[in-house]
Amino acid sequence: MRFIIFSDSHGSISNMREALRRNAGTGLDGIIFLGDGLKSAKQLADECGLELYAVAGNCDFGPDIDQTRLDTYEKLLDFDGVKVLITHGHKYMVKTNGEVINKYARSKGADVVLYGHTHRRNDNCIHGAEGEKDLRVFNPGSISLPRDSGDSFGLMEIKNGVVYLSHGEI
Repeated sequence: MRFIIFSDSHGSISNMREALRRNAGTGLDGIIFLGDGLKSAKQLADECGLELYAVAGNCDFGPDIDQTRLDTYEKLLDFDGVKVLITHGHKYMVKTNGEVINKYARSKGADVVLYGHTHRRNDNCIHGAEGEKDLRVFNPGSISLPRDSGDSFGLMEIKNGVVYLSHGEI
């Protein structure tokens, strides 16, 4: 299974389209969107016909976004036995303390946690204590308003239970 990961588009759809164009023919199974620009992500998924796995961010508002529901801001997905927690991250202090989201992801049994909010790329493996599995922690950065080197996205491939994550840049 192969997914393209976007976060923090803040309504700008053009870079997401370009990233999809550059990855056309690579066997994408879906789009994962991590918040702040949810309406444009839904529009993109409709345009390209890919499955959308998405959460809202702290800047996503509207009548179709129920802020009282936890699943608005996070989802635990299962792809071929790999548990992937997707969240925007603003509820887990990702700008100041990575431990909060790491502990929360572990409490949910996640193998991977994907988050946004910081507009900065991140790719870490948090090694588990004895008897505890490792946790991959990944932020694709921002596709339109980066706070690091450039407009970026992520790619996730899952093969035989192994997760491969990488960054791409527009």
